[in-house]
Amino acid sequence: MDPVAITRVTLGGADVLCCGSILSPIEVQRATPVAASDDWLQNITIYLLNRTDKNIVNGTITLDFPETGAGTPDSPRRPYVIGFGRLPPGTVVINGRTRQPMVWTAGPDVKPVLLAPGQTMVFTLRDYIEEIKRVIDPKAISKVIIRRSGFFFDDAMRWAAGRYSNPDPEHPGKWISLDPSYFPGRPDGPPRGDK
Repeated sequence: MDPVAITRVTLGGADVLCCGSILSPIEVQRATPVAASDDWLQNITIYLLNRTDKNIVNGTITLDFPETGAGTPDSPRRPYVIGFGRLPPGTVVINGRTRQPMVWTAGPDVKPVLLAPGQTMVFTLRDYIEEIKRVIDPKAISKVIIRRSGFFFDDAMRWAAGRYSNPDPEHPGKWISLDPSYFPGRPDGPPRGDK
C-alpha cells in the first residue's frame, strides 16, 4: 500500500539485487554482495516509481548506514535524508523548537517537483556525495539501506510511517489517519498515469 516503489537500484549502471524484494509470501530476496571500488556509494542510482493516482510534490528517501551504529539511543546510526520538492501551499507543520503550529514556506532554493502517477524519478547519489560526506566517510562503510520515508501529494494528503492521512482542519499541524486499507489508486495495477 506504499505510494512509491523503488523499482531499480544500479551500481555504475549495473543492476544490484537488493534485499527486501518480496519473492513469495514466505520468501524475501536476500542482498547479493558486489565487489566495488572505494567510490561505490557515489555510483549508486535509485529509481522511485509513483504507484498512486495522485501527484507527489514532496518526499524523502533515507539512506541508512548500519555500520555507523546499532540504531539504539546509546549507539545511533547516522542517516542521510534526500528530500525533494515543496510541501503543498498552506501546509501547517509543528515547529520542532517551539512545538507551535506554523505554515511551511519553501525557500527560493527549493525547487518544485511533480512526480505524476506512473512516473519514475531518478536519484544519482553522485549528486549528493559531498553532503553525504558530512555525515559519514563513504570509504568506511560497505552497506546502505534505502528507505522511503514520507511523501506529500498536491492535495495536502501525506504518507508517513506506513499510513495515509489528511490535515485536520480543526487542529492545524495535526493529521487525521485514513483507514489502513486505503490506497489512492489501484494497488493491484498500474497507476492511471502509466501509459
